[in-house]
Amino acid sequence: MNVDFYKALWYPIPSNAHVFSYEPNYKGVKSNKAWASTTLSHWFSRDKKNSHMDAYLSKIEKYGRLYKNIPWVRAIYLCNSITFNALHENSDIDLFIITKKGQLWRARFWSVLLFTLCNLKRNMTNPKQKFCLSFYISEDNLDIEHLRLKWWDVYLPYWIAHLSELYIENQNISNKFQQANIRVKNFLPNISLQQNIFLWHKKFTKKGAWKQFIEKRTPNRFISKSETLIKTIRKPIIKMKISKNKQNIKNIISNNTMLKFHKDKRRQYYFLFKKQLESQR
Repeated sequence: MNVDFYKALWYPIPSNAHVFSYEPNYKGVKSNKAWASTTLSHWFSRDKKNSHMDAYLSKIEKYGRLYKNIPWVRAIYLCNSITFNALHENSDIDLFIITKKGQLWRARFWSVLLFTLCNLKRNMTNPKQKFCLSFYISEDNLDIEHLRLKWWDVYLPYWIAHLSELYIENQNISNKFQQANIRVKNFLPNISLQQNIFLWHKKFTKKGAWKQFIEKRTPNRFISKSETLIKTIRKPIIKMKISKNKQNIKNIISNNTMLKFHKDKRRQYYFLFKKQLESQR
């Protein structure tokens, strides 16, 4: 099995590592399977929690009512360091959010507002145990395969495989997302279409009363106008962000079906991964 990806990023290897086994044939870059089998025992497993995990899970589960009451949000996934069991003392909590069709900007507005009012939104001065709201997609654009930078972007398949369900309005949306991204099996052939990462957190489902009220009482004619208004207000801010990231433009995506604002380190991850593989030849 191939565990070089985890070693390169200093991420703990899952106990079910065979599920994330990767068939290495990346244009001449090969892995050393003998090294993988002998090194596996020297790393933390999925069964052993990161030392910071309990504190983070306690914080996350405390706000179940919040996740269930964000209007026009279909699903919320935990992602990045927490789902790789690789938290450190000052880690934030990254969320990947799927919204209702045609409600992307409104869903982001409400999520930012509610997380800010609860003093939970990440800021630059205090990221510890704060929520990072930087990646949204609409339910009519569930396929994110096009975000791969090039053939060498090995991080995205692992990122998808390590998503962990925090809030699911109904299981149908989760199934659709998994099916839309089935091409992850081209990189991780042992992966299943079911949820592969089960952290120790509770999963929240269904709509809260506030969410039901807002979605039911908002007139349809107001929805499209407010989407346009929010997008117009945010446009100058997004332009400023893009101007600061000209060298890595894929850091920021802003349209009617996807909002992505987080710092993109995939090139860095790839070269770490490649270096690790080549060192084992």
